[in-house]
Amino acid sequence: LVNTTSPTAALTVAVGAAVLTLATMSPNAAGQGASDDDEAIETVIVSASRLGQTVAETGSSISILTSEDIQTLGLSYALDAIAHAPGVTINQNGAFGGSASVRIRGASSEQTMTLVNGVPVNDPSSPGGGYNFARLDTENIERIEILKGPQSTLWGTDAIGGVVSITTKKPSEGFGGQVFGEYGSFNSFRGGASLSNSGDLGEFRLAAVRVTTDGISRADEANGNTEDDSFESLTLSASGGLNLPNDIRVTADILSTDGDTEFDSFVFGDQGNVGDGDEISETEELTANLSAQ
Repeated sequence: LVNTTSPTAALTVAVGAAVLTLATMSPNAAGQGASDDDEAIETVIVSASRLGQTVAETGSSISILTSEDIQTLGLSYALDAIAHAPGVTINQNGAFGGSASVRIRGASSEQTMTLVNGVPVNDPSSPGGGYNFARLDTENIERIEILKGPQSTLWGTDAIGGVVSITTKKPSEGFGGQVFGEYGSFNSFRGGASLSNSGDLGEFRLAAVRVTTDGISRADEANGNTEDDSFESLTLSASGGLNLPNDIRVTADILSTDGDTEFDSFVFGDQGNVGDGDEISETEELTANLSAQ
């Protein structure tokens, strides 16, 4: 029995406990924790900052969604994935294929710069120059970066609200492919396939996604509006790289989307101003990036 009220006895007990602890430790145990921590740290480079910075070096608030995150959440469209980021608001006109926009921290949708593989895709033909996210499928997306707050010094006045940067999937190691299909309400179908290969000479990845649905209608069926507003789209993606002599490397990324969206007409009536019509919106989008280094 030790009298802990004695300063000498307390010091003896403390020293003895420390010696016993060190004696029972493995020779490598003291440095094992630091090694594990170093291996667990993953360096994430933020491409949307235009400076190739790590997350710790970026002076802006940023949210990153990976393909694993999107798959876990079970999301089919990039718009739904972006909506999970804090400080972001989405708006969509109608259901399938309806015009969709993203606003960051209260700024207008025209003040959100959108990049696909580093290429600005904001629509210069629209009144405000915003981007329509309605047809952007998640199957070919590897990562989504959302920079919040003014980025006009990096990307111009279109980035006053923030930046949404989308990176498509790259070829995986070896030769492989994937096929998937989904079916659900409103006679909706979503399916696609991908094929990739890589080697010493280079790599490639080809993918296609098809979406069709009978859709729904904003026009009230009680007023005799029985026509649904269908939607269909086809997304094609291609990426690859070629290793040339003298350590020269050429890379290319292509993303193409064709979509047809039906929408209702403006009519005069006692029960409202929306009615069935033959209106249809046809869109073709192509984004390409070619680089050599």
